[in-house]
Amino acid sequence: MSFGQFAKFSIIYCVIFAFVHLTMFKLIKNLQKNYNQENINKLLYTVSKQRPQITNPCQNSFAKDPYTPNYYKIYIYCDSATKTATNTIDLDAINDKSIRGVVTEFARIMNFDPNLLLANGCISTETGQIVDFNSQAINKDTLKCNYN
Repeated sequence: MSFGQFAKFSIIYCVIFAFVHLTMFKLIKNLQKNYNQENINKLLYTVSKQRPQITNPCQNSFAKDPYTPNYYKIYIYCDSATKTATNTIDLDAINDKSIRGVVTEFARIMNFDPNLLLANGCISTETGQIVDFNSQAINKDTLKCNYN
């Protein structure tokens, strides 16, 4: 290899090396600027404006139990005596572990006003009493609420 070929190879190599590093630097800066915790939370917890608001929490339900043993069930007794909506929420995925927090997260996922359930007295199957929504959610407990 002559000196001219070596110089040409070295220049091309340096240009490619500089281009790759400059591109990586710009990508990392873009990642740090655009992907922070605030934007991630906004993406995860904001309900789309195109998604219709549900006026009846009995329209939809979560069918199965989660794969973890740390869950909370919500039964909603609807208009007719035979219709119920059974919902199960994994407590590990919720930050606020109170019953109010569980109902609020459930309402956010289903896209309805949580006051539709919070306004009615709900009964815990673990204690058999009307629940205080500020109390801690008991693992594997079932909340039974009436709608209408």
